[in-house]
Amino acid sequence: MNTQKVFKTKFLLILLIGIMALSVIPMAVFAEGNYEARIGSTSFSTLEDAFTYAQSQGGNVKVELLTDATVAVADLFSTYNGITLTGGNITLDLNGHTVDGANAAGNGTDKSSVFFVSGNSSLTITDSIGGGRIAKTCNDMPAITVGGNAALTIESGEIESKVGAGIVVKGGTLTVEGGKIIGYYAGINVNGGTLKVTGDADIYGKYSNAVLIESGSAQLSGGTYTTNEPKLH
Repeated sequence: MNTQKVFKTKFLLILLIGIMALSVIPMAVFAEGNYEARIGSTSFSTLEDAFTYAQSQGGNVKVELLTDATVAVADLFSTYNGITLTGGNITLDLNGHTVDGANAAGNGTDKSSVFFVSGNSSLTITDSIGGGRIAKTCNDMPAITVGGNAALTIESGEIESKVGAGIVVKGGTLTVEGGKIIGYYAGINVNGGTLKVTGDADIYGKYSNAVLIESGSAQLSGGTYTTNEPKLH
């Protein structure tokens, strides 16, 4: 047999085996390296894109974080607001990852949060693996703001603002069933709306109350509350 033909045959055989091997590898193996979030079997390049899609669907939608994500990034010439919800019933599974609001600087006070839950929207935050967190690391704004008739539920995960309150409630309802909320000032600042704390939630205010109630109402039937301020103990 011609040596060149033998070589070509072996090469084609090896190539075919390689293609067949790749075909049985789940696409998720590749997808998680290139995408930040997933809804069902659909993956999204950014968490913002996933939330835009989720709000357009209506009904109950679960967004799963696939890797650490940064939102609301600003440079010297322009600003980008955090993720704003105006409708939908969405669950975000942090899945052991971090949503980072570093360098965030929105055009409006509320929208400077990593998440601004407004209108009639509903957002539930959970962490199925552990170690997941939402962090705001710059400017004097909370990690999450709740307003309008919106509903925010914290089931698990960590919410932290290194320079403001962990969560600010200006309207709607915040329900904390678990997880940890950390604020540079208050852990939670209630300035309208309703706060409900149950279960084993851990709420910490570094230089103010763990929960600061300026207006609105609060129902505290669970949770642990701590602060560094001696006069507030």
